[in-house]
Amino acid sequence: MSLEDKLYPLLRVYEAAPQPVKSLVGRAYRAIPARLRHGKEYERFQREAAASEGWSPEEIAKYQVKELRETLLAAGESSFYRERFQDAGWIPGNWSRWNS
Repeated sequence: MSLEDKLYPLLRVYEAAPQPVKSLVGRAYRAIPARLRHGKEYERFQREAAASEGWSPEEIAKYQVKELRETLLAAGESSFYRERFQDAGWIPGNWSRWNS
């Protein structure tokens, strides 16, 4: 869990604070290294984002389909989405209609 996620419950306190306090807290927060603020996956995301700058449209489409599949599989582990998928007549992992 990132530091941002851990601090989220304090957001209302921060928003209600006077501007000088917000400025001080903001400067202190920005002094924390990004990898600590955003979590351990931040550096991987930065590398992936930089690498994707040179991707062809085909590589982008392939990546998007891969990530969508992973998202749908993860959602299918939730009873809420599993029921919605069943109502739609679809089983996560059954990609026969969406082969690329």
